[in-house]
Amino acid sequence: MMKKAMSPLLATVLIIAAIVAVGALLTTFTASLGECGKVFIAFSTVGDVPKVCFNQDTAVIEATIENGPKEDVPEFAITLQGSRDNENSRLKERFGKSVTKKITIPYDIAKMGKLEKIKIVPIIFKEDEEIICPISKNIVAENIKEC
Repeated sequence: MMKKAMSPLLATVLIIAAIVAVGALLTTFTASLGECGKVFIAFSTVGDVPKVCFNQDTAVIEATIENGPKEDVPEFAITLQGSRDNENSRLKERFGKSVTKKITIPYDIAKMGKLEKIKIVPIIFKEDEEIICPISKNIVAENIKEC
């Protein structure tokens, strides 16, 4: 009599475990889409070389950025990493869907030292709430050459 009761109980436990596993999988997949799931930015490239350079004459970083076809990006958080200091700033430059633009970012070489790295993070707004996109949506350039 005990063996007959075990089969339905075991089947119920296995069904619940399968449902929990599928739920966890769906949660993981949809979380990766998240609020910035449609955002895609990249440095424009020529021959697999990103179009990012430092113009010594004008003391600005010049970068060409491409936005993907699914979401406007109205603002960016920018981190500049120099050999002596780091600097964080905001760039309020709207990139429409499928738009490529050249941006310029001031860089104080006397204060910051040699430019080592630039990180650009897309920021979007949903219902007037600022959403800073996760690391997977950031673009980074290192070993930046002179223009």
